Amino acid sequence: MNNFKPVYWLHDNIKLPKTEVEEVISELKKTNFRLEIKPDTGTISSYHQTFYSRPDYIWKDVYSKIAEDITKSIGIYNSVYYENEFWAQLYYKKGSIHMPHQHNSGKSCISYVHFVKPTKDRCFNFLDNDGNDHAIPEQNEGDLICFPSYMWHRVINISDEERFVIAGNILIRYQSDDYEFCDK
Repeated sequence: MNNFKPVYWLHDNIKLPKTEVEEVISELKKTNFRLEIKPDTGTISSYHQTFYSRPDYIWKDVYSKIAEDITKSIGIYNSVYYENEFWAQLYYKKGSIHMPHQHNSGKSCISYVHFVKPTKDRCFNFLDNDGNDHAIPEQNEGDLICFPSYMWHRVINISDEERFVIAGNILIRYQSDDYEFCDK
């Protein structure tokens, strides 16, 4: 009997301006970096591009504020120093995949996925120890979910629609026993 329940929560529903989303998608499609375009998987990612040259860099302040809100909502904002990293993922054809993976680098604490332009099908799934998929009930435009970085997950885009998300990690860099010195 499998009673696996993925550990995640809906942080908020945040819609980005559609014109900016389409501009970022267009710029991602123009990239010609071997590491970012994976024709065999049907995905394009900004993950390996230099941060300041990535099209999704325009949302630096948006995702900094989101990371601040997440750390405040879970009660660690005043007790840790953290870094926020995020990147764009475009799934541009039916059958686009992102193989099972997790984000735990030994420094991550919280990972998130922002469903900027989801498909009608729920493509994002958590995995249990037996490799079974567990789709989260809602994957609506603007939904931003958070989960522990060690949670295994994958994406299989079964739709003909393009799917666009921003994924990220909040990395704990320093934890203080003295809250006074952690005032941001």
